[in-house]
Amino acid sequence: MVDTPGVGGLDVGLAKLATQSAQQACVLVLVCDASSPLTAPEMEFAKSAGASVDALIVAVTKTDKNLRRWKAIVEDNRRLLREHLHREVPVIGVSSLRAVIATELADDRLRAHLEEASGIAELRAREKTDIGTATRANPGTTSRQRRSAR
Repeated sequence: MVDTPGVGGLDVGLAKLATQSAQQACVLVLVCDASSPLTAPEMEFAKSAGASVDALIVAVTKTDKNLRRWKAIVEDNRRLLREHLHREVPVIGVSSLRAVIATELADDRLRAHLEEASGIAELRAREKTDIGTATRANPGTTSRQRRSAR
């Protein structure tokens, strides 16, 4: 997993560094918050960096702070990604607050329910599936090596 700087307010040099860093990964998780749909810089990053990875996932954070709008934001992001990237991209709403609270619960059933409601379980499962698919299909290679071999 490669962590890159954010892309919303970056200067050109940092945006280029983020894109280059993302090229080392097989799965890119683009993180944005639920206050508004993807911004133009985020969409441009998704387009350029997303083209160089095996899978792209968008995590929409702070769903707990935008209870009335987060589902609409997730749907808007799916639509925007489909229009701009011409492919389906999983967009998953997550709440780190709910996930943290879940870890502190003693009741296993309640903990599992709250973790599921937080979206973290879905995000984790999607990452695991996409990473597994990429590495099984191309063991021992990076996404850059696979692209250059095509």
